[in-house]
Amino acid sequence: MPATLAAIIRDFYTRKSLAITIYICDSSDGRQKSRERKFASWFQTYNPGTMVRFDYMIHDLIDGQSYYITLITSLWNPHIHDIITEFQRIANGYNDPK
Repeated sequence: MPATLAAIIRDFYTRKSLAITIYICDSSDGRQKSRERKFASWFQTYNPGTMVRFDYMIHDLIDGQSYYITLITSLWNPHIHDIITEFQRIANGYNDPK
């Protein structure tokens, strides 16, 4: 499974160099932290050195649940700084009044 997932992601970024991926770990069974660690391990093993990953954990103040989200993009994405800044702004504002 990890090699297949890595091949799909590599192919996607080869075709769409400006793309970003946001990965949200399933939290329905309380094992989201384990999924985050596994995905991080796969990324480290299969990253060809052309992608970067930014991990974030959001703690929902209402339900007490923690959500693990990851942003992936190419190191050569010319908008990388804006993407990271906006990703952090949205994640940090998760518990703000809507």
